[in-house]
Amino acid sequence: MSDTQKLIKLAKQNYKNRLPEQYSKNDTNEVLRQAFIDLNGGSTKLDFKALRRNGAAMFEIIEQIL
Repeated sequence: MSDTQKLIKLAKQNYKNRLPEQYSKNDTNEVLRQAFIDLNGGSTKLDFKALRRNGAAMFEIIEQIL
C-alpha cells in the first residue's frame, strides 16, 4: 500500500471515527495537514508552483477522501 493510499485510509477512518489505537483525532488531523504541507513544498501558504508540480497528488487525496 502506497503512502498516499495509507493517508487516504487514515482520513476515511478519521471521518468515520474508527481510528487505529495509536492515533487520536488530533494526531490524524496533524498527519493530514503535514502531508499537504509536504506536497506544497514545505510551506503552509498556498504556493502555485508547488500546486502545479504536486496538484494532481493533492487533488487525488482530496477526491478519494470525499
